[in-house]
Amino acid sequence: MSGAAETRSPGRPALAGTSVPAQVDPGSADAPQRRRDLPRCSDGARERCDPLGASASWTRRWLLLEHPGPWAPDALGGSGLATVVRERLRSAASDAGGRVLLVRRPAGRPAATRAAARPQRRWAVVDQPTGLVRWGTWDAALADPSSRADPSSRADPGSRADPGSRADPASRADPGGPGRGGPWEACVDEVPADPPAGAVDPTAARLGGLADALRALAEPLSPGTDGTSPLLLVCAHGRHDACCAVRGRPVAAALASRWPEETWECSHVGGDRFAPNLLVLPDGACYGDLDPASAERVVEEHLAGAVRTRHLRGVTSGPPVAQAAVLGVLGRYGPASVRDAVAGRPVPVGEDRWEVPVTGSGPLPRQAVVTVRRTRRPPARLTCRSAGDAVAAVHEAVDVRLGPS
Repeated sequence: MSGAAETRSPGRPALAGTSVPAQVDPGSADAPQRRRDLPRCSDGARERCDPLGASASWTRRWLLLEHPGPWAPDALGGSGLATVVRERLRSAASDAGGRVLLVRRPAGRPAATRAAARPQRRWAVVDQPTGLVRWGTWDAALADPSSRADPSSRADPGSRADPGSRADPASRADPGGPGRGGPWEACVDEVPADPPAGAVDPTAARLGGLADALRALAEPLSPGTDGTSPLLLVCAHGRHDACCAVRGRPVAAALASRWPEETWECSHVGGDRFAPNLLVLPDGACYGDLDPASAERVVEEHLAGAVRTRHLRGVTSGPPVAQAAVLGVLGRYGPASVRDAVAGRPVPVGEDRWEVPVTGSGPLPRQAVVTVRRTRRPPARLTCRSAGDAVAAVHEAVDVRLGPS
């Protein structure tokens, strides 16, 4: 039966005697560093056979921002965009039940070279439930400190820095990268945090295309001419977790050789220990524990509507309980498209147990009922940057049966 895991529970304090000399991360000098004498988190997860099912981030809408990097541990926080712009993007994505990812073409590909030279970068809003995608462009100068009218207005640590960068050192920008404040830092006080509903945004003309992205996040998408090609996003965010770069970049390169227009590297999608992670949009299918050969096979099966569950972490449209139910049906009656199984509302049937109705189409039964159980794994080191062990909750389909027709 399909296993399912919900990552992240509160971690434990670092064990006594585990301190090592500071390993300074240029993007986050005060953040916990990977212990060089410990295995990488993805190696540990494979040795423990951590179940990867039902561990996908619950996200219904995505904002993708093309950004060549380098990416700080907090990719958006270190993007060079002004603080108020970042906060508006985060707020709009959160209100839409979504999140922001930075994306770029895999290094060494011609598309990456061309993108770095363009004055315009692309953005996309992806709506998982409808499968619709809207594309636009934004001005690269918004994230380029050299474009500031007054270079002396650059944020000074301890003065006008992003408040979040003090509370969370990982949000500090890469000193060798785009910088912290972006070209708007000098006029941050002139930009309203959120314009009133129905009002004209007085700063829209200066958002360089990001105003259109904000509107697309807030409004229902309609079928248009933006195309329906899938997006293959491989997490290669090495500054967040080294496993994502070490394991992710070879997978991104392999996929780009087969699907050059569809393949992007992306920032953190969650589940570092399951690296490399592949997110296929707009379907919202998240895959993990791959290598270049298995990643190509997974994409072939996904595009053919014949998904198998070996590498499927889940579909991002629902919480872990719903993800486990879909995995149970696909595992029992598949292969099928991830959109052929739609989970209904979970019904509690005891402590840490639910029954979930699943509506099927295609080769799947029209109605199924899945019993999902939640258990907890022993404490383990779940990310390379974690200061100590943490407990992962596992959601698993323990019974799958046909429902009333």
